[in-house]
Amino acid sequence: MDEIPSSELEAWSTGKLLARLKRLRWCYEDISAANDYDPEELTAVEGKILFKTDPRWKQAYNEVKTILATREHVKAKI
Repeated sequence: MDEIPSSELEAWSTGKLLARLKRLRWCYEDISAANDYDPEELTAVEGKILFKTDPRWKQAYNEVKTILATREHVKAKI
């Protein structure tokens, strides 16, 4: 998953933000959980957000949750 600036995310529709949140939740807990990737495949996705232990994952997740919390048709407790 790619990093996306917060300013760009704010322009996204709620549905698109929810889809990103869902994809972020599908990320692996850590590298040991990625047993369906071989080392070559992991190298190919280097630079992408793939693991929840990656600090960029937490930042991306929090950004989406923060933006969703401001949407009037989404409850503040997500």
